[in-house]
Amino acid sequence: MLDRNIFQNLNEVGYPFILYYNNSPETFPQHWHNYIEVILSYQDFVQYDINGHLYTLSPYDILFVWSGELHALVHQPQPCKVLLLQFDYPIIGNRIEFRNKLYLFHQVRLIKSSENPALAASLAEKLNNIKELYFSSDDFKEVKMCIELYEIFMALGSNLLNSSALLSSETNLKRNRVTERMVSICSYLSSHCTENISIDAAARRAGFSKSHFSRLFKEFTADSFTNFMIKERLHKAEELLTNPNLSITEAAFKAGFNSISTFNRIFKQYKHCSPTQFRNLYRASHTV
Repeated sequence: MLDRNIFQNLNEVGYPFILYYNNSPETFPQHWHNYIEVILSYQDFVQYDINGHLYTLSPYDILFVWSGELHALVHQPQPCKVLLLQFDYPIIGNRIEFRNKLYLFHQVRLIKSSENPALAASLAEKLNNIKELYFSSDDFKEVKMCIELYEIFMALGSNLLNSSALLSSETNLKRNRVTERMVSICSYLSSHCTENISIDAAARRAGFSKSHFSRLFKEFTADSFTNFMIKERLHKAEELLTNPNLSITEAAFKAGFNSISTFNRIFKQYKHCSPTQFRNLYRASHTV
């Protein structure tokens, strides 16, 4: 196992991007951070463990690791043929168009080139453009890298929305109207996840009956209303746990959980570790 210090910390370099090209270690221990990681593989049998699930990459597959997710590099064949990009969450999170769609982006994990060749090729081209800019002396490379990154997320968002099977039996016009309402309510729920919002209240806000809303919500998000709210609150809790001035109990209540025992149980269920272990892993990975 290689020393974890082989990788830099974005907070230390003072730059919103770090890119590694063909220089990743064979393995890397479990850790997490509050920036986003994208891996483009050029070879077979690259393996990552994310939240307890094993993902194996083939050539031109693209893997997304979102901020706050426990992950480890299980196996990286040597010599390494991988592009690994890390970037500050605010690059995406500070753009309202992207921030309102985070619930969609979090559905993305592994884009297989064999299953979605057009999207994989498009994203791989933009990642390679970022690589060329990163190692260049271009005076405006950071701005140009941000533009390429925005194009990646625009392509992802469009693909997610266009591939939805929502109301496939309805007319295109009605489907588009319903999709707009579902995007709106999901964005609202994501930004108000710490509040005590019931499914009845969400259905009324969206303009549907409870039963109709439940069915639409499942089709649109591929998740139940309850699981959606839990995951959004956990994302908030992950952010709060990086604050050393907050106790775990305070972080739990600020994230919208009304019981510390419920928070501990749900956190362990979804993250495969306790909130204390999660916080300790963050501290360890940010210790110079």
